Amino acid sequence: MPVIQEQKVTRKKSSTNQTFPGILQGRLEWDDPNSIDKKTKRLLKNRESAKECRRKKKEYIVELENRVQTLEKKNIELTKELEDLKKKFLVDK
Repeated sequence: MPVIQEQKVTRKKSSTNQTFPGILQGRLEWDDPNSIDKKTKRLLKNRESAKECRRKKKEYIVELENRVQTLEKKNIELTKELEDLKKKFLVDK
């Protein structure tokens, strides 16, 4: 019967700046390739989430800017209307 050796998963500090799929520069070097995949996937997912967050923030800012423009126009209209009413009121006296 053949002897089955246990594979021990360990981590060690990388002495050089090895690059794992362009993401894990200067990070821990993993003996288990599945751990690299998990970490890489997590980092990529985090990047995508951050990208989506920035996109939503820009969209929100554009909406706020549009709302500011609308409210400024409305303010100008109301100010003009107020001035017209003041003139009318003063003329009627």
